[in-house]
Amino acid sequence: MPRANQYQWQAPGNGRLFDTSLEEWETSLMSQRCIGVLNYIDENPLVEKEMFEEEIAEYLQFHYGHDPNESNKGHFFRSLEFVGFIRNIDNLLSLSIDGKNFLNSMLNKEFDKALKSYILQLLKTSYPNHATIDNALSLFPFRIMFKLMSENSAHKGLINKKMFLIDIPFITNEEDVITVLYKLQNKKYLEYLDETPKNELKSVYNRFYEKWYTWVVASLREMNILKEIGNRRNSYLTLDDSVKDFIQDIVDEMKYEDMFFESEKKFDEVKNRIRCKPRNPSVISNVLEESNFTCFFSENHKTFPSNNRPNYVEGHHIIPVALNDSFSEELDCEENVIALCPNCHKAMHFAKNEYKEELLSYILENNKEFSKFDLSLEDMKEIYFNKQISDKVED
Repeated sequence: MPRANQYQWQAPGNGRLFDTSLEEWETSLMSQRCIGVLNYIDENPLVEKEMFEEEIAEYLQFHYGHDPNESNKGHFFRSLEFVGFIRNIDNLLSLSIDGKNFLNSMLNKEFDKALKSYILQLLKTSYPNHATIDNALSLFPFRIMFKLMSENSAHKGLINKKMFLIDIPFITNEEDVITVLYKLQNKKYLEYLDETPKNELKSVYNRFYEKWYTWVVASLREMNILKEIGNRRNSYLTLDDSVKDFIQDIVDEMKYEDMFFESEKKFDEVKNRIRCKPRNPSVISNVLEESNFTCFFSENHKTFPSNNRPNYVEGHHIIPVALNDSFSEELDCEENVIALCPNCHKAMHFAKNEYKEELLSYILENNKEFSKFDLSLEDMKEIYFNKQISDKVED
């Protein structure tokens, strides 16, 4: 198997994330390890990466009866970091907002809720991220994969398993998607895949990435997100019936052009575009009036009078409403909105992380209404920090 390169979809970690359905997580080593890692970090928030690597094997041995493991302990959390359940900021590990939600659902045996939470998190997962720092791609792999499987496509949602070895993990741009869509409708190509053994394909193609299937796709199959049909030589993948409608309702509204990004700004525009809800304009209007049209950070931030505002300020949702799926509370509410002058509003979105941290700390310390969401500074950093692609593209 060729060494992973920065222009193919990477499968971080070491092995499948889950190798059972969520209901059966207690019956298998890998599924137990995932829940165990989440539990450990939940009990030890902001644990240093080095401390995690020292303690996690003993923790799994004590709580789950796992045998001593001498492998790289960084692999134990890397896959969970990849899907966004664990955040790694300055080598301090903590559960993300969605990681906490997923773990709580699992421990409360709300498995259907946990599965949908997992799917939504996959749709937010992008290249590159902290778990795939060497990846040079700028795309959302699971959005692409699930949309290709949508029944609204001409191929009725079926994808030859061999395409996950030689085609799917090598999609880098919209042109590649067009090529794959053409192949899915090309009877000669599909017959060629059916007739050619996998080992022969491996010798023919200079790109062959079995790890993406065995570590990622197979995990989704075991979790009942994907379904495999056919025989041993020729099998096909499609969306599992139990989640097909849920996934299709989301991805059928997406465009392939929104699955790729070329800049930090473009990434911010599309990263949470999953299930957007319409906003109530009166929420922002009420907050601006109650603020007497002054900037939350300082009443000295004077701007200019506009037609309906004596001092022009703008409404800012502290938690983006696009993250509604991650919260039980409604986000389009007055408690989640502050009035900001245009300069501070831009800073919330585009300032360097160090400056953003000052603004976020000020909000947490001085906005009593916002405290209903019970977020920590680390939670706020997760939402606001330019951690995904800031080192890959220009602002």
